[in-house]
Amino acid sequence: MRLVQFLLACLALFVSCQDPVQLEPDHRVVAEGYLIAGKPLSRIGIRRVVTPWEVRQGSTISEPISDAIVTVSDGTRTVTLIEDTSRIPNVFPPRTNHGNYQLSSLDTFIVSTNVSYDIVAVTILGTVTARTLVPSRISLNLSRDTVSHDKEGVPLVVDIDTTIGGILVVAQ
Repeated sequence: MRLVQFLLACLALFVSCQDPVQLEPDHRVVAEGYLIAGKPLSRIGIRRVVTPWEVRQGSTISEPISDAIVTVSDGTRTVTLIEDTSRIPNVFPPRTNHGNYQLSSLDTFIVSTNVSYDIVAVTILGTVTARTLVPSRISLNLSRDTVSHDKEGVPLVVDIDTTIGGILVVAQ
């Protein structure tokens, strides 16, 4: 009986002593930007998503990617964005805007409604592509408990949002 227990204990040691699983780094690249109808194109952020292991080691949730080639096109015109390398004021420890790409001061690019925009970012980790359609504006009429609008088939959700101190209306 003791021999069987000894053999089971040895077997348990061999089964439980495995090398830890090494995960490959996640090289997922994300482009983040806001295209607002009637406004100039502002900026596009290019980031690498970090792994949970990197977060535990002290990394931030995402790491900016520098030296990318970022273009935005509306189908008739394509602009190449430049990286913003300025320092962020009043931040300690000091940080820069690396990984954020914006129009050159010589370019203008106004976002229009009912236009599809293509964003392409070529980075050292790969190429990211995105496409979005900027919808036409919705006119809202708000009263104390009613929201009406001029677009049929666009359901709205109305909520009181204390973080912004007002009413939040979201199209679904």
